[in-house]
Amino acid sequence: MKKLLTLAAVVMTAAITHAAAVGWTIMGTSAYSGGTYDIFVIGLNGVTSVDQITAMVAAATDVSSYAFAEGTVAAAASKPATSSGKSITYSGSGTDEYSAFAVLWNSDGTEATYTSTASIQLANDSTSKAFSFGNQATNLSNNKFAVGGGSGGGESVPEPTSGLLMLIGAAGLALRRKRA
Repeated sequence: MKKLLTLAAVVMTAAITHAAAVGWTIMGTSAYSGGTYDIFVIGLNGVTSVDQITAMVAAATDVSSYAFAEGTVAAAASKPATSSGKSITYSGSGTDEYSAFAVLWNSDGTEATYTSTASIQLANDSTSKAFSFGNQATNLSNNKFAVGGGSGGGESVPEPTSGLLMLIGAAGLALRRKRA
């Protein structure tokens, strides 16, 4: 009986949710050619806002687990929905709207910038939808910030191993002084 109920729940869930293949196009990224980018969808993977992600990036926090997609910046950072390999599961009743933004890093990873948000609507078994960011050259120029820990700004933070060695050394000196 338990297996039958579980199977019924899975079938019902499959019947009321759908997935859409999603791509993206970010124009005006040539200044970041050779760098990388991540796409973040608000409401997916714990992303709540642009400010949340940019604060984490500025603090040199790894944000890869929050990203919906990633890539390398060429003349334009884009992937058509059919080749992106990314999809969003959405409710089958009505229309769901999703907003996304992209964070781009320069080639040495010391500076980041972000785009405006782009939105898409998924409804009625949507397929091959794309976040279109248009020409972001001005936004990318205006939204630059230094990534912490790099030569581009922020305080340099010692590696955990270096900190541990300093702590052991300080403890050794304290013990030696106490014995003397």
